[in-house]
Amino acid sequence: MAGGLGLVLVGASFLHILTWFALVGLLSGKARWEERMLADEHPAYSEYAARVGRFLPGPGRIR
Repeated sequence: MAGGLGLVLVGASFLHILTWFALVGLLSGKARWEERMLADEHPAYSEYAARVGRFLPGPGRIR
């Protein structure tokens, strides 16, 4: 996502911005799907996910 943001800043077109938002949405959805699978497979994952962020430390924690 960071690399995509860099390309958006360099390209600075509406299509670049739209594509980057689509990428963020896709990767966020994929991460949520994987987190559900992890929680099903590993019971301690919910406790871990409550302490750490999804993409950055802090934001995106599971409550």
